[in-house]
Amino acid sequence: MKNSLKATLCLSLTLAAPSLWADTNTAQQNAETPAKPLVAPYGDNPNLLHVWAYKTQEGVVGAAKNLGELAERGVSKIKPSVDQAWDNTKSMTNNTVQQVDQGAQQVTQNVNEKLKDTRERITGKSSNPAPITQQSLSEPSSGNQYNPAPSQNSGQNSNQYPQSTNPSSSGSTTYPVTDL
Repeated sequence: MKNSLKATLCLSLTLAAPSLWADTNTAQQNAETPAKPLVAPYGDNPNLLHVWAYKTQEGVVGAAKNLGELAERGVSKIKPSVDQAWDNTKSMTNNTVQQVDQGAQQVTQNVNEKLKDTRERITGKSSNPAPITQQSLSEPSSGNQYNPAPSQNSGQNSNQYPQSTNPSSSGSTTYPVTDL
């Protein structure tokens, strides 16, 4: 099996090598010499079909040259606007990428803050102390009434928490100013 595979490979390389050399030589000749016309120019007493073929060939070659020139002029007219559109596309893409990056950073910061707040609420470690109120079970609770828990230094700074004078009233609560 291996021997037949090697033999097939060597035979195909041997057969392909001359065609590769031939193609290279033909390409070099075409690059060095100008293209010959398919129909030779007519002499003093030409055949009518020969003249017709030569004139047709000249017309086709001339039309191809004109078409090439028109295409080049069209490309030169369109090229600045295409370049400008391409530059605009690049700048818009860069702006969009920057906006997306900024948005992602803001979202990340917001998520991190929410996670921190949630973690503090769950674990109870918060920078803002929760007010502790103490009242008897028979009294109804109201939103603006604070009865602070007794502390060890009850004689000092007794106006630390706001207190309402009338527990059943819904009036405003006053806060003493202690830091001046």
